[in-house]
Amino acid sequence: MGKRKSSKILFWNQIKTPAGDLFFVWKKEGVLTVSFIEKDYGEKISDFIKDGFTLIRSSSSVKTQLQEYFEGVRKDFNCKLIINGTPYQKKVWNELLEVPYGKTVSYGELAKRVDNPRGARGVGMAVHFNPIGIIIPCHRVIRSSGEIGGYASGVFKKKWLLEHERAFGSVK
Repeated sequence: MGKRKSSKILFWNQIKTPAGDLFFVWKKEGVLTVSFIEKDYGEKISDFIKDGFTLIRSSSSVKTQLQEYFEGVRKDFNCKLIINGTPYQKKVWNELLEVPYGKTVSYGELAKRVDNPRGARGVGMAVHFNPIGIIIPCHRVIRSSGEIGGYASGVFKKKWLLEHERAFGSVK
């Protein structure tokens, strides 16, 4: 039996939060995914295994930062991200990183910010497929009417996250 290639090793962990349990996967170069544990959780994990990765449960600063976010003592994350997606998705996700804690942006406004003023639906699709939830704050995108809009992990969780950020908006 040979040694495992370090490039095929991923680390993972999960935490309980008031909005639901989160799992996250990273490698030494950065975070790959942060997601609420849903029905497809096992499928997401098995996709990494099918791709030949070995998953090792471990602790990290990512876990600490996520816990601090949910405790209301952190509003900015300082971990490296590995953002995998189409060039358009990456553009949308990078723009989402500019939306401040406790603030929201509409799908239409986000489309304008990525130089696609008529692309609110395209932005919505990119937001839906964001692999690094919470850290890339897709929950901060709402409808232009002010309505909450959809959320891949459920509207309840989106509403909880927005209310949480409003409650702790003065966090340093």
